[in-house]
Amino acid sequence: MWLHQMLHGVQIPPLRDPHSIEMIGWLELALDDAPVLMLSGMHDGVIPESINSDAFLPTQLRSRLGLIDNARRYARDAYVMMTILNTRDQVEFILNRLNSDGDPQTPSRLLLSVPLER
Repeated sequence: MWLHQMLHGVQIPPLRDPHSIEMIGWLELALDDAPVLMLSGMHDGVIPESINSDAFLPTQLRSRLGLIDNARRYARDAYVMMTILNTRDQVEFILNRLNSDGDPQTPSRLLLSVPLER
């Protein structure tokens, strides 16, 4: 009875299936311990995200206030990318040539900033 009352309303996640594929967000990837990683959607403008206009907080004001701006997003995402590359046995990148409208997509700038041997 007591245990039932204590656990009432508590959600317990299901056990992970060893044959499943786990999907997590970009910023959480550096914390994941999987030895193999497949990254998709690594296109410019997506990673690193680039916001060039904000009606209330322009880029220069964001920088002066110490808020996240494009330079900080790039630095954060470059750190995540290098952490991923240096802590995994295998990393694969999946890129699309065209988006859903048929327009060409360019690879992320982060892919071009990695040393050539990687």
